[in-house]
Amino acid sequence: MREASTSSADPHWVVRAASATDGGVSHHFNEDSVCIGPGGGHAVIADGMGGEPAGLRASEWVSGTLSALIESADREEPADPMPMRPAQRPSDWICRCADGLRADGAVCRSPDARHQVAALWLHEGRAVVAHVGDSRVYRLRSGILSRLTRDHSLLEDGPLVPVGLVRRRPVVEPSSALLTQVLGIDERVIPAVRDESLRAGDLYLLCTDGLTGFVGDLELATLLSNTGRAVNLLAEDLVRAALDARATDNVTVAVIRLEPADASVGGHR
Repeated sequence: MREASTSSADPHWVVRAASATDGGVSHHFNEDSVCIGPGGGHAVIADGMGGEPAGLRASEWVSGTLSALIESADREEPADPMPMRPAQRPSDWICRCADGLRADGAVCRSPDARHQVAALWLHEGRAVVAHVGDSRVYRLRSGILSRLTRDHSLLEDGPLVPVGLVRRRPVVEPSSALLTQVLGIDERVIPAVRDESLRAGDLYLLCTDGLTGFVGDLELATLLSNTGRAVNLLAEDLVRAALDARATDNVTVAVIRLEPADASVGGHR
């Protein structure tokens, strides 16, 4: 299991962020990747498919490229009197990543390489969430766990099978295993984007389906509700829960918690 953590201060809260990833009980190769921005200001996870090393190369390129674009935006001086709304920008960035995957053969030399991506950007007091595929973003607020994304799958997108449908798992599996959007082979993707106000105490979870395919939302809520536990340990707990459930897929998580500034002195990392 690999993990990373970071933190930063804000007038209203302290951001604690951590990630963890594991290949799963039956995988010898991990095609997932994760990036956490400076001070936990953003997180990106990518779930690669296509087999080693193409899937990993693709996911690392996308997560790294998207993370760099977000970090660059955080450093920008507002010059345009009518700038693009923050919620619109991640959609454009993900589409640029999709175009880059298809155009640059050096990124992934396998025609089967493709992936899902989910991103969280903390910007100007708001949480901006964007995703393509079945990687998810959750928010725990006041003890209530809410899913902020809807899978781009046959089950959740509707009854029609679009052209270029990706079989995420064998055909005998439920229809939820069929993805309707991925990066890498679809000529056009439409990222789902939403934004909301941040509150002190909020906790955000980004995860690949290696977690949610084996750990239910009730167990996720129980694990994440342990407010006294450091975020790096929460990330490890989530991955361990998937492995205990015999997860057969790669498992990757990123946890970002906004601790109230007046309660963060001597707080957990």
